Amino acid sequence: MLALLLAAALAPAAAPSPSTTRDTQTVVVRVYDNARVSRSEWREAEKIANEILRPVGVRLTWKACGVMVAGRDPCVDPPEPRELVVRWLGGESDTMSGILGTANVPGILASVFPERVRTIAIRNRKPTGLILGAVMAHEAVHLLLGLRGHTAQGLMRATWSDSDIRLGWIWRIGRTADERAAITAGLHDTLAAAPIELGIRTLSEIEK
Repeated sequence: MLALLLAAALAPAAAPSPSTTRDTQTVVVRVYDNARVSRSEWREAEKIANEILRPVGVRLTWKACGVMVAGRDPCVDPPEPRELVVRWLGGESDTMSGILGTANVPGILASVFPERVRTIAIRNRKPTGLILGAVMAHEAVHLLLGLRGHTAQGLMRATWSDSDIRLGWIWRIGRTADERAAITAGLHDTLAAAPIELGIRTLSEIEK
């Protein structure tokens, strides 16, 4: 299990966002919103997640599971290749205290805690959607790369500090060009090797 924690250490100044010449790869994310995130926060989080991942050539398309579209749940069918699953869990329970998100099953399932995200957003005077988007981008990289995704600083740091948030580090992939290049190469190698076959039919089957 890979978890994103919040700490209280200092972080260095943010570096400029890198550019990429790779073709963009699209990954669908099924979002099960059990935290009742507002539509404005949802839209901002999706936008920010894609802005963060754009430099490494990955675009996330979110599906709102359980929300009827033309009388049909968009997640009723089995996941297609390149579909990941993320649960937004409600409440401020003691479960995995301090963790903002975790890749429960690398390659398949992650959990994110929007209420905890909202708490640190208020403390750092940032919009909740801004930080939620960074958490989603972080977990998406973990679902695709596992432990290979961690870096010393930036979005993929295992533990975020308030300084990381205030200085903008969490919206940047890695601290150095080498770190960013390694993540970019890893993501594209993973996506190019073979479609992501989840082999599941419903979220309940994942949780068994």
